[in-house]
Amino acid sequence: MKKIYGIINSFSGILIIVLMILSFTVQMNYKGSPYADAVGFQDGWLYDTGETADIEHIDKTKNYIHRYISSEELNGQSLCFMSRNANFSVYVDDEKIYDFNPRESNRKAGLYGDYLHMIPIPHFKGNQPIKIQLQNLDSRVSVGFYNMVLQNSGSYLSNIAQTDKANFFICLITFIIGFIIFVFGIIEQASRGNMVETMCLGSFTMLVSVWTVPKPSILLMLAGNSSILRCVEYISLAILPIPVLTFTALVTKRFGSPISVICISSAAVNLFAQLVLSGADVFDYTEMLKASHAIMLISLICIIAAFLSAYKTKELYLKNTGIMIAAISLILISGMVDMIRYYTIHGMDSAKVTRLSMPVFVTALTFYEIRKLINFQIKSGEAELMEKLAMEDSLTGIKNRNAFNSYEQKLLKRDSGICIFIHFDVNRLKKVNDNYGHAEGDRHIKAAADVIRKSFGNMGECFRVGGDEFFVILEGRKCRTNCETGIKNFLRFQEEYNFSEKPPVLLEMAYGTAEYDCSMKNPEVAESLADSRMYEKKRLMKANSFKKNINGTLNDIKPPEFIHSAKKNPMN
Repeated sequence: MKKIYGIINSFSGILIIVLMILSFTVQMNYKGSPYADAVGFQDGWLYDTGETADIEHIDKTKNYIHRYISSEELNGQSLCFMSRNANFSVYVDDEKIYDFNPRESNRKAGLYGDYLHMIPIPHFKGNQPIKIQLQNLDSRVSVGFYNMVLQNSGSYLSNIAQTDKANFFICLITFIIGFIIFVFGIIEQASRGNMVETMCLGSFTMLVSVWTVPKPSILLMLAGNSSILRCVEYISLAILPIPVLTFTALVTKRFGSPISVICISSAAVNLFAQLVLSGADVFDYTEMLKASHAIMLISLICIIAAFLSAYKTKELYLKNTGIMIAAISLILISGMVDMIRYYTIHGMDSAKVTRLSMPVFVTALTFYEIRKLINFQIKSGEAELMEKLAMEDSLTGIKNRNAFNSYEQKLLKRDSGICIFIHFDVNRLKKVNDNYGHAEGDRHIKAAADVIRKSFGNMGECFRVGGDEFFVILEGRKCRTNCETGIKNFLRFQEEYNFSEKPPVLLEMAYGTAEYDCSMKNPEVAESLADSRMYEKKRLMKANSFKKNINGTLNDIKPPEFIHSAKKNPMN
């Protein structure tokens, strides 16, 4: 039945995944509203000087761009477009209908990155001039308008969401995977250590996904502040060399290499400079982009040199890290290609080639981390088993003397709190071994451990500290009450065992208790007191047992027959 449930749940999961993929990949074909169709509005613009304007790359010396719009062309739709680093106002027939100048809330003049605009145009008849007045354009950055159409606002938003959606989801999935790996690395590093390499890969993956995300995408629609989004884009590129160089140093075991230290330091200085100088409006990110590219190029050379050197000296084992090194190399080479494209083609998509290589990188990263996690869990399991064997008594299954000593050291570090020590000793174990063999003696010790564990296991820690000696430590505010309850349970379980199992020698244990104040920093004193009380109890139990045996023997002795006869026929 469990197998059937598994098949049903697997089918359900696969079905919902397939349907989600179809919802994003299959287009809806429909006929209806004329507002769904877009009217191209990118061409036909002129500068105030009468020159033809390429509105994707605005001449920042000009005052405005303009063109005519007809009522038939408009047909009740909105003017929809994306702007890049521009402050402007829109006029129809010299009447201002839209103003975009958020400079009051941002010191940088127009350095907002890409921004989405959907401007309703007032109804009119015939042809009217439409003008975009340019304001306070920054000479340091590229300014322009793109994807400009006359279209219904909802349809335009839908089209923006559909544009490069495959690339966007690649970046989104890459970021999520990187985030999971990064968080896992932090958690494991805090608890077990040796996970810096995983943190580096997670950080690198997130940075690559942020840098390569397509500009006109869902992210742009969701961003509340495009200037911060622009900052994230360029800062991610500045940070990018740091995790790669760190990963290389870890894998190649060149932690203190001067070249690696210099490269990582340079990247850190570049990052700090970008944050400070751009924040103070001294330089724009684009003006400092060459520094980031230069550091990336130098870092790439250093990374290649480190890998080759480590491989030659046999400090690098490609069997373990080869797939990850190849994947990172692919991303870095793709980045170099995009860098060349940036300086030669000047296209808007400056991360196209890198984005194409990301699915291969993510697949390799996932495989590498899963394999590493499996190996890590296996090693952790082995380490836990070894620790368990070192701290657990093989015969009884409770903690041994090593565990007791370790626990005692923990108590020494505490400055407050009360503990109850209980020392147990199994009576007549030598008699069991001598008369019935060591197998029966082991059974006797196991029974003693079971009784102690059942009595105190839920309230404290139980240890076997010698051949026939056990120790229990109770902590907390209820330790005194727990001690009383545990002793009652202990006596009851011991009696039940003797009644049900009927051992050749009855199980009987002496015990002694002592209270320990952690602030005294001397548990040996309380242990010695519990030990002495246990031996006092043992002597008392032996005395009672001897007295009981003597009384039993006397009761069993019968008087001679003649005495009975004399009692029946007394002499006169």
